[in-house]
Amino acid sequence: SNNGESSCYIEENVPFKLIPLYKNYYTLELNGSLDREKTPEYNITITAIDKGSPPLSAIKTLYLKIVDINDNPPQFSKATYNVYVRENNPPGYVIHTVEAKDPDWNQNAQVTYSIVPGYVGESLISTYVSINPDNGNVYALRSFDYEAFREFSMVVKAVDGGSPPLSANATVNIFIQDENDNYPKILYPMSSDEAPVGIEIVPLLADANYLVTKVVAVDADSGQNAWLSYQLLKATDPSLFIVGYHTGEIRTSRPVLVKEPVKQIIYIIVKDNGQPSHSSTASVTIFVTDSDNFPQPLLDDIKPSENGDKDSNLTLYLVISVISVSALFLCFIIIIFIIKFQRRRQSSLLNPAFVDYNLGHPSNCDESEPMRHSQPPCIQRAYLTSNSGRSEFQFMRPYGLDAMSGNAITVSDKSEPSPDNAFYGDSNAISQVRSFIK
Repeated sequence: SNNGESSCYIEENVPFKLIPLYKNYYTLELNGSLDREKTPEYNITITAIDKGSPPLSAIKTLYLKIVDINDNPPQFSKATYNVYVRENNPPGYVIHTVEAKDPDWNQNAQVTYSIVPGYVGESLISTYVSINPDNGNVYALRSFDYEAFREFSMVVKAVDGGSPPLSANATVNIFIQDENDNYPKILYPMSSDEAPVGIEIVPLLADANYLVTKVVAVDADSGQNAWLSYQLLKATDPSLFIVGYHTGEIRTSRPVLVKEPVKQIIYIIVKDNGQPSHSSTASVTIFVTDSDNFPQPLLDDIKPSENGDKDSNLTLYLVISVISVSALFLCFIIIIFIIKFQRRRQSSLLNPAFVDYNLGHPSNCDESEPMRHSQPPCIQRAYLTSNSGRSEFQFMRPYGLDAMSGNAITVSDKSEPSPDNAFYGDSNAISQVRSFIK
């Protein structure tokens, strides 16, 4: 009957629907997209009612929890951060903190921070700053100097822990603020450790407001820290000179009188406008005299360094010249000695020394033969160098008549013919010795 028939329905404000399947069976299907970040869970109430009279019903509630996926990248609170840091900060100083949030859940929402590689000038940005990967704190790794660089930028990257990971970037602009950390530097007159202090000449009877000189100074800071003021600190006669407060010009406050001291020394203090203020001091020596009659010895005493530099340079050139000439002369003497030594050595090799020992009639040559012919005197010749006459020593050779045959014998030396010895012949010495032996 109708009492056994039933129908089911759900609320209309949920992205689900019931589809009749068979008789009293239904399927619960999705009727729209799900976004866990908007609605992480649903309570679905299903109502079943029969067709009896009066109708009876029953209610069933389903609890549905949406599972997260990594569909959202991290989001920074700002796309660009402008950070101002005073110079001379200590290393490790926290410059700023960046923050990025991920609407995902659990592991997908965990954010890690890093600095995108870049350069500040020619140096890696990683040598200037670092970042805590967990909380986004940006640290200075060194003390910044406004005079070296005034600003730089870096890119911070935030990555979530999902799979695949999603990321986002933010730009951080760091501006260095100046501090009054530089003293005024005086360009003129130069400091006493580099050159003499400023020296000027004021003519006698100069009018009031006469321009003597100008103190020039600069400050490496910027803004009001670089504003300089000039004041007269001390002077031999403070009533004679005035100093321009902003210009640094030194002028006479009244006409110069004849009775003025010849030498005037004034000290000028140069201050900047920083907090706290820094200052430097310059000194100027002023001679009050007639420029046409200014004594030259005093002028030489005033500027000794210039002459000293010239003398030192001249001495250096003279020393270098003397050393150069001496070295050239020594080289010349050595070369001459080597050439003479080589020539003497070659001469001794090409012209061997010869010694002729004319020993007369030795005892073994004076003996008479049976035919009563006396032995001729013997000649002994020696060569004192190698390859002289083909041997180191030439044996005794007789000359005159042959004791056996009565023929005249002449001996010649091929290696060194001697025309003044008539007893030398044209035949070979070795063959003559053999004929003598026979």
